[in-house]
Amino acid sequence: MLIYQATFPRCGAAFLRDLISINFSYLSANGYDSTSTFPEKWDVADVEGEPDLQTYASRTAPGQRELLLRHGALKRLTPELRQRLAADSHLLFVKTHDPPPEQAFPGEMAIQFVRHPAPAIVSYWRLEHLRKESLLLDDFIVGDAMFGSWTDYHLAWERTAMPVLRLRYEDVIAGQGAAIKTIAKFLNIAAPPRPREMPLAAATERNPTRNPGEGFDGWRQRTTRAQRRALWNCHGLLAYRYGYTPFAGVRSVKRQGQGWTSFEASQRLVPCALEPAD
Repeated sequence: MLIYQATFPRCGAAFLRDLISINFSYLSANGYDSTSTFPEKWDVADVEGEPDLQTYASRTAPGQRELLLRHGALKRLTPELRQRLAADSHLLFVKTHDPPPEQAFPGEMAIQFVRHPAPAIVSYWRLEHLRKESLLLDDFIVGDAMFGSWTDYHLAWERTAMPVLRLRYEDVIAGQGAAIKTIAKFLNIAAPPRPREMPLAAATERNPTRNPGEGFDGWRQRTTRAQRRALWNCHGLLAYRYGYTPFAGVRSVKRQGQGWTSFEASQRLVPCALEPAD
């Protein structure tokens, strides 16, 4: 199976990859070019005659090896390779911020974290602004950025024919154990008897630039009132359906059940137009 870890930028892509790694012992390929390497304990090795694939030591089946795409996976995934890997019994994970492929093959699936558009978009702009100061938050709000619009991105993944599990990032943080069991059920694999949680404080300490730990409302300090209005005008229709509000603090996320939920694609929305901000 070929499983896309499909998140809009700054919506928990690294968190999702780590959660799957420590609980299910599967590595994830970066969909984009990267110089990062996996720890030696995974024993990652090349596959003769397969320039796009590697293997690594299985943690769930001793003596066997799992398949792994190389980093830069999205440009390697031709329709032919996608179809072959989707039909394979191995689970191959790949991170992507891209919209889904136009055609879905049997065996392709996606796990997606959805995050409130305001902190997601502001965090995305903040990180890119550190690299290039001329970038404007107003452009990111309307989707004039490398990975486009928050609303357009999620609507594209709603329209795909492949099965998609959507989990709110905020709910996963509030109940990681429940989310891990939901992921296991979706992938039809065994859930760990004792799910291991990812400590967010450790992520902040490890990389405070990428993970400043600003909580629900840190993004508000970086925006004007007009920008906050523009964010909701542009993305509020879909955000509200996903259980988000424009209110501050914990009220920005509507709680359901025990604090976590998964989403099924039900409605089909047309992206809202941006109204001029006064």
